[in-house]
Order: sequence, then C-alpha cells, then structure tokens
Amino acid sequence: MIVRGTDPVTTTHNLIRGQWVASGAMQTPIPVYTCPSRRVRVVREQDGNSVTEGIASDYGVNYGSGTTADENNNGVFEFSCGDCGIGRSFAAITDGLSNTFLVGEKHVTRTGLGVFDAATGAEHDFNIYSSQPGKWAYTTGRKAGTAFPLAQDPTTPFIGQFGSWHAGVVMFAFADGSVRSVRTSTAGSVLALLAGRADGLVVPNF
Repeated sequence: MIVRGTDPVTTTHNLIRGQWVASGAMQTPIPVYTCPSRRVRVVREQDGNSVTEGIASDYGVNYGSGTTADENNNGVFEFSCGDCGIGRSFAAITDGLSNTFLVGEKHVTRTGLGVFDAATGAEHDFNIYSSQPGKWAYTTGRKAGTAFPLAQDPTTPFIGQFGSWHAGVVMFAFADGSVRSVRTSTAGSVLALLAGRADGLVVPNF
C-alpha cells in the first residue's frame, strides 16, 4: 500500500510483531547495524502491553540538541510524540547537510547492553524492529548538546546521549552521507550546533 502525497507512506507487509518474533527473523544478526566494538545481542521490549524481541542496533538517529522548547525537536528526526521518528526533508536542514548529524553511535553502558527498561528509563538499548519509538524515543535515537554531552566511555551514566566504546571518539554519519569521528571532549555548545538542523550559526572547527 502506498499513500500518495508530499510524504508518501509505504507498507511492505501485514505481519504483526508476534509473527515476526515467532519466525525467528528478528533474531538474525545484520552486521551493518552493529559496531564491531560491541557484541550482537537480542533486546526485549516490555511496555506492559506487548513483548517484542529483536537484534539491537548500535546506531541512533539525531533528535536534536536539548530540552528547551526550541531545542527539544530541532534535529533531523522528530522527537515529540505524534510524529516520533519521522525524518525531515533535506530542504528542512538549512544549516547544511555537511554540518548536521544524521545518525550516530548510541551510548550504551556495559551493564545496559541488551537492556530496555521501560519502568525506569535507566537504559535504552533497543531492537531495530520495534514499531513504537514514540513512547520511548531514546530507544531509537539520541540527542547532543550542552545537556547531552558525548559519553566519555562505557561507564558514563545513560542520559539519552550519543557515545561509543571507541577510545576518545564517537562516529557520526552526517546528512550529506559522510562519516566522521567526533572527539568525546567536544564542547556541548558545538555538539548543539551539529545536532540542530536550522539554527543558522557557524559551526567552529571540531
């Protein structure tokens, strides 16, 4: 089924999540979604209404730079509920595709590897097959800015930020398709400029 319009939607199957789980397909590792520095794992979603399990992804979309009204939803993907996880058009990234985060390595602690805690929100490792990012947005993406500095290492407490298990850097794919490493020491103010898609400010050398 294809819904026509400026933002068409395509449905490619009519299987319910329970059928996907039963098939075993959701537990099949897909190398492109996993960083070699972390192990492949199955994450189980438990939200009180359903249970879905699937292979985790080490990468998350860019939701924006912060928690204020202006910064809460200024990334390349929608963070606010209602349209959670929906990507914006290239035309909406007015700061420039080469200056804006698209996807980055999700911070996951060693103790949180493979853990989705719907009750407390303490950890948000998550499977790539879930169809409900809205209720728990940090499962599928992260933020970067003064309130969300890059995790220094796997022991840094989880607050919904980007981070890796590489020494001193986090890998990001920018909206122009380039992949670059960003130092974990990068100032939060600079991260905010890279996460925001339309602030109109110049990004300093990072």
